[in-house]
Amino acid sequence: MKQTLVFIIALAFAPLAALLAAPPDVVLTVPGDAATTLPPLDAYGGATTIKAEATGYFYLKGINGRWFFITPEGHGFIPLGVNHLKSYFSGERGRLRPGESDLVRQLDGGDLQRATDRVVAMLKDWGFNCAGYDAPPAFQQRLPFSAGFIQVRASAVVDNVTFEDVFSPAYARDLDSRVAVLCKPLRENRHLLGYYLADLPLWGDRKFMDKEEQTRGESWLSFFRKLPDETPGKRAYNKFIGNEQAFIAEIADQIYRLTSEAFRRRDPNHLVLGERYAGNRLFWPVIEKAAKYFPVVAVQLGGGFDADLYRTIYRRTGRPVISVDHVVSFVTPLTPNVRGGQPLASEAEAAAVYTQYLRNAFSEPFMLGYNRCQLMSRIRMDGRPPIYKQGLLDPQGKPYATLVRAVRAANHETLARLYPSSKVATHE
Repeated sequence: MKQTLVFIIALAFAPLAALLAAPPDVVLTVPGDAATTLPPLDAYGGATTIKAEATGYFYLKGINGRWFFITPEGHGFIPLGVNHLKSYFSGERGRLRPGESDLVRQLDGGDLQRATDRVVAMLKDWGFNCAGYDAPPAFQQRLPFSAGFIQVRASAVVDNVTFEDVFSPAYARDLDSRVAVLCKPLRENRHLLGYYLADLPLWGDRKFMDKEEQTRGESWLSFFRKLPDETPGKRAYNKFIGNEQAFIAEIADQIYRLTSEAFRRRDPNHLVLGERYAGNRLFWPVIEKAAKYFPVVAVQLGGGFDADLYRTIYRRTGRPVISVDHVVSFVTPLTPNVRGGQPLASEAEAAAVYTQYLRNAFSEPFMLGYNRCQLMSRIRMDGRPPIYKQGLLDPQGKPYATLVRAVRAANHETLARLYPSSKVATHE
């Protein structure tokens, strides 16, 4: 087994080089590849050896003590995805900076379909089976994916933070209308895992809210304090005078209830996966409110796997957990300034962290999936030097060889460990 694994790792990068030079419809295989240890997979990447009821859409199920997505064909599935695929095609936030590589033009002559084929083949070769969240439309019939929805613009990643009176009928009507628009083209899509809500929402305790008011000029609490007395939001706030911290959870409960009800009306086929929380500032009263309405807890936290934190989430909520946007950045000559926590000194360190992260995370039976940030290294903020959002490909579109070898081996190892080679009875 040890010799086989060494052989796999040694050859892992060989098909990659060929893939980037080959037509995208060429399927490349390597004898002894770890992928050959997987059981047969269905059209969505589910293990046919893990059998449950087929409903035509993804849902969740605990099977023999472990949580799985169940594919539309009724098989167990653990998503390993890459987020922000759009930036490969059009740059960070839809804009290629001067000097950034236009890979669609350079590699595929501007042919979007051919470029999509290339990326899908690349992801599959590296052991990924999911297009992450907010996948471009061209991927949405090719790989499982999730969609994003901002139910209120109180998020660390939006340009203009806006708070709203979520207790007013006008907010409920607007929310339902926006959910309807999002769901209309997606509600029959069988590759859709579900909908995520706001990314890095601005929840926290009273101290956090006071700091937000000082730095941003507004917080949830200061917003409701200033509302006129006759508004629904101010009437709701007045019930918590002297206990503002409890009102924070009440705001979240109102948003989550209205959002879950709107999605049930507009798309009863798909899961609503909740907000994507910053793992370094979880506010438990809000997380526990979310667990009333949504079937998972999605967390963003870089670096190594924090087993104590994730176990605490599961213990307090009873919900399986997704590592929704994990990043491990490292310094290179082309990207001396990178986002994503404290950058590591070398690519080899990042490769080791990735491997150990997946091993530790999926040793926990409540871990439901993993998304890596991101595919293409792109400039996030201009400057000298610019600040990069680092991916698996460098700014010239070349794979980070050491990292990709480790990613490919770790992904295949993870799925081989979680997908049994013989059928499991799962209809209990």
